[in-house]
Parts: sequence; C-alpha cells; structure tokens
Amino acid sequence: ANLAGANLEGAYLAGANLAGANLEGAYLAGANLAGANLEGAYLAGAYLAGANLEGANLEGVKVDGHTFRRAPVHIQDQYRILLWDGYLIIGCEKHILSEWATFDDRRILEMDGKKALDWWRKWKPILLSIAEADGRMELPKQEVFA
Repeated sequence: ANLAGANLEGAYLAGANLAGANLEGAYLAGANLAGANLEGAYLAGAYLAGANLEGANLEGVKVDGHTFRRAPVHIQDQYRILLWDGYLIIGCEKHILSEWATFDDRRILEMDGKKALDWWRKWKPILLSIAEADGRMELPKQEVFA
C-alpha cells in the first residue's frame, strides 16, 4: 500500500497487514497499530508520537535508508526518545549510540541549550544502560548505513 503523506491520526489499524507499505511522511499520531504487520514498511519521516505499536511486527522496517532488525524502545518525556538498534533519536537529533556516549556538554548545549544539557545529564546514564542491557550499543555487522 502507498500511504505516503497520509493523515492517519488516531486511525484504528490494530492487526492490519501493512507489510512493505510506503508510509513515508505519514501522520500516525495516536494511531492504534497494535499487532499490525509492518514488516519491511518504509517509515521515513513518519510521525508516530503516541502511536500504539505494542506487539507490532517491525522487523525490516526502513527509516531514513536504514533497515532495522526489531522494534524500537520508545519513551516520551520532555523529548521523544527512540532507541533503534545502534541509534538513539532524541527529539530531532539522530546519532549512533556511541556518538551520544561521547558528546560533551558543549555539544549537547548546541542542540537545545541549557534545558537539553540538564535533561541529558539526568537521562544519559539511563538511556545508555537500557541500550547496553538490550544489546543495542553496537551496530549490526550486516547493516550498511549511509
């Protein structure tokens, strides 16, 4: 299915078969995708805030040219946090986990000022611990990232 750019806010898609669907730029805020099959779907630029992905099959999902092996860890706080394989996305900042681990205070301040630095000082050890405990710190050897 080609749903690129579609507004699916609040849509009930639980259990839907969206394998291989093009959802580029789709607005899926609050959509119920519980148990949906999104295997191989293309989600670059899709807005997923508040979407229910519980039990969804996200194997092979493509985001920004990357194919991910499993579902992300999603946390909503002051910033939207997505932990994908070897990547961590915080707000609009997407970096490899090992980069996040080495960012100094100056680099974090450049992202969003003092509030970002205060937030990062609190969350850095928590997020990096989650990534390590879940085996997501290193990039998969078979993945090629541009």
